[in-house]
Amino acid sequence: MNKRGILKFVLLLFSSFATFKFLMNADETGFITVNGHLLFIGFVVAGTIFMYCKKNKIKKFKFVYDVVLMLMMLFVGLFIAYFIYANIVTFFNPSYEMEFNIFLIEIYPVILWLIILFSIEDIFKKTNKTNDYLTIAISITIIILILRYYIDPTMPHNVESTSLFSSCAYEYMIQNLPSFIIMYILLLIHHAINKEK
Repeated sequence: MNKRGILKFVLLLFSSFATFKFLMNADETGFITVNGHLLFIGFVVAGTIFMYCKKNKIKKFKFVYDVVLMLMMLFVGLFIAYFIYANIVTFFNPSYEMEFNIFLIEIYPVILWLIILFSIEDIFKKTNKTNDYLTIAISITIIILILRYYIDPTMPHNVESTSLFSSCAYEYMIQNLPSFIIMYILLLIHHAINKEK
């Protein structure tokens, strides 16, 4: 067991749960009812990418593994094709207003699930110290940003009224989401370049 890997995984899980909770509970316009399925689809897409990265290491039940991976890749391919088609159709709709936030919300679960899957694997093997420390530092930073939302007396929901909590939480998370995504993508790139040493 890798103790550093366990700490990294626990902090990552906590920060991931906290951001998901903000996004899913915060949007009064119906994020849960409309886009709650993105968590599941994000997991399937991330799982497919993870399985593809590990396909050469599989020795037992390789045929079954390859068949499952192929089916998942087919599903993900169809989903991405539908996603692109739906966005193109919506984009050319005259009444549609382009919202970059939606794109961020759609890719964020995929990136987070990927980080979590690789972190689970890292619990059981020797890992790159730099990547572990970067993951721990980023997770702590995200946790601090989320705690700030609750304890900062200057936040709008603390100043005006508790009824603003939901909409403020959503807006607060959306404005920080690009930074989270960039940090996690850099972590994944670093993890891929610097395999376990």
